[in-house]
Amino acid sequence: MGKNKSIRNRSKGWQHAKKSGHKNEELVAKLLLDDDSYKCQFLKRIGYQNGIIDTVNCSGIHDEKVNGIFGIKTTQKTDLSLLLKSGKKINISLKKSLSGQVHLVTVENFICSFETILNSEIPTGIKDGIKLFWGDIDKSNKPDIIKNKPDIKLDKHDRVLADIMKNELPDIYNELINWFKDNIYGIAKLCFSTGIVKDKSYWSDFLFYKNLIQEDDNNIDEIFNIEEICKKCRTKKDEIKFGNRNGGTTIQLPFGFVQWHQHKMQFHHDFNKICNL
Repeated sequence: MGKNKSIRNRSKGWQHAKKSGHKNEELVAKLLLDDDSYKCQFLKRIGYQNGIIDTVNCSGIHDEKVNGIFGIKTTQKTDLSLLLKSGKKINISLKKSLSGQVHLVTVENFICSFETILNSEIPTGIKDGIKLFWGDIDKSNKPDIIKNKPDIKLDKHDRVLADIMKNELPDIYNELINWFKDNIYGIAKLCFSTGIVKDKSYWSDFLFYKNLIQEDDNNIDEIFNIEEICKKCRTKKDEIKFGNRNGGTTIQLPFGFVQWHQHKMQFHHDFNKICNL
């Protein structure tokens, strides 16, 4: 009973967050359309001071799905699309909270999207490391890499946590973190801009922290160029490391962290970390 209640509460929490997020999108869109002073300074902040906003489309409100790289419809990262009178389209990912989920993806889709969108092959050993750390393995047919390692204990989610990996599979432990360091630009790009969306016209250009919902004690108003976030992540790659809690269940990143969630890779954004970039 307690577990079911917890699941229901969590579900209601997600529904409320989604609803309030959409309300925030509506309010921000109205602000950008109706407030001449604000829209002028906003366009100046993103480098389009000579532009004129014609329309603002709230794609997130309607859960607008677009074509993904796997031939199925998927949710885009863009919440607001600004169309200028010049014909220029500016895509914005809107966040009303200072931290939270930014990308939730299966291991298989993460690997495929990284290789397809970024045109960069992930080495087999790294794929094995990702699958081990996120529990994407078949217990009835364990991979050779751990089959002859009786001391490797899987956690309740069938994962090889960082502490175990460090002791029993040190090569994979080091190679996996080094791969994240070497590829943090592309990882950030997937999280904030592309997701698994095929058409570049739907990729996000800017990350906008703006909260107009009164229930939240947060009046943040900051906007970042996503390409710059991705580039700056390279300068902070030494911050990438396995978390040190609960046996090592996360990987800390320059823009947040990534963890296991519902058998998927859940990437989180962190406003303070992004500011520090």
